[in-house]
Amino acid sequence: MRLFLAINIPEEIKNVLARKLRNLEKRISQDVKWVKRENWHITLKFIGEAERRDIDFIKKNMMIIANNTMQQPISFSRVAAFPHLDTPRVFYLGVEKGSKEICDIYKDLDFLLKDHFLKGEKKTYTPHLTLARLKKNSKIDEVSNIIKEYTDLDFGNVSFLMDRISLMNSILRKDGPVYEEIYSANFVDK
Repeated sequence: MRLFLAINIPEEIKNVLARKLRNLEKRISQDVKWVKRENWHITLKFIGEAERRDIDFIKKNMMIIANNTMQQPISFSRVAAFPHLDTPRVFYLGVEKGSKEICDIYKDLDFLLKDHFLKGEKKTYTPHLTLARLKKNSKIDEVSNIIKEYTDLDFGNVSFLMDRISLMNSILRKDGPVYEEIYSANFVDK
């Protein structure tokens, strides 16, 4: 099983985001591969290949996190890109409200799981919703300029309640991955 931990985004929020992003998607559809709307989520930790016997260990640690995390409103900030807007490889929506809390969850997961699954991970974490990845042979300068036109698009009023952490299975298929929630742990209700 190919696993990751995530904050899933409610369907109604995905619909609102998709409407706001429709024009951007039309303008750069040739140069990027859009993440399917049903796969939109905020990744907390990529675990990778794991055995069924590992799931109990992961669940136990998810419960530790969930029992020590309050439900939190989450809102999105703006369109941005990794590694940079001038040289985009991945573009995404940043998280505004709730970003610190998501980073805290990330750090706790790193501490609890690092000896078992996450050896050698040293990258900086930025809470985000991945929207698309540039295709090989894309016109990077053109895509960069178009993305920059949309960095002022306001997503601040698009919010939802982060109420649980989800263990996801990524099933790789020819037409792209399918994500399946196999377990969730609810955060503490305020």
